[in-house]
Amino acid sequence: MTANSWMCPKCGAKLIGRNMWHACRDYSVEAILAGKGPDARALFDRMAELIAQWGPYTVAPAKTRIAFMALVRFASITRIGRNG
Repeated sequence: MTANSWMCPKCGAKLIGRNMWHACRDYSVEAILAGKGPDARALFDRMAELIAQWGPYTVAPAKTRIAFMALVRFASITRIGRNG
């Protein structure tokens, strides 16, 4: 986190500014990928591997997506599974 970033004291979400809107819940990559099959996991793992080549990042799972974050969320997977 940078000096200007903020962490929600309730859920631990890392945000670029204080009190920015977010779904204040504890989501996980595993929960989002549950039941999606091995191809979905392989796609997520490959995307994370490619993004890691650009530099440090964190994964920011949310209700409807898995985002990748440096200072801000810069890439995400919004639909993953057999049909998307």
